[in-house]
Amino acid sequence: MNPNLDTLRSERDRFELISAYLDGEVTADERRQVEAWLDNEPEVQALYERLLKLHQGFDLMPVPPATVSVEQTIDAVFSRLDKKEKHSRRLILLWSGAGAIAAMFIAVISSVLSGGDSLVPKLVQAPQHTVSPIRSPQQATVAPIRMALDRPVVNIPKKPATAP
Repeated sequence: MNPNLDTLRSERDRFELISAYLDGEVTADERRQVEAWLDNEPEVQALYERLLKLHQGFDLMPVPPATVSVEQTIDAVFSRLDKKEKHSRRLILLWSGAGAIAAMFIAVISSVLSGGDSLVPKLVQAPQHTVSPIRSPQQATVAPIRMALDRPVVNIPKKPATAP
């Protein structure tokens, strides 16, 4: 590894650890490490002094007073969210309508290109059978069921005769 890079990393790690120490965001082991550095290393002591002044400077900075109350801010946020929700609903409806129109356009084009006579799809129609109602039991026996016993639907091969 590059020794200069290792030095930069260790300096950055020290800086972050000392900053976390000032914020009270270190573990017990990290606190002991920083305190050992502060007791033994003048460079770390100087860094600590600069960070301490910086922290104190932030604490002393004036905070501008709020010009809008918390309730007004909350109302404004929810108002914006409602507007965005209405806008997104409109977009969904718009894209849905556009998709439906595109689907109809594709259906018309495919019908024209397939050579269909009509743009209206044709329904399958079964031939109409006329069924006459049976009025008496004698009429029911007039049309017997016919079976073709001498001409089966499937050819049945004859077995060759076996010699006894």
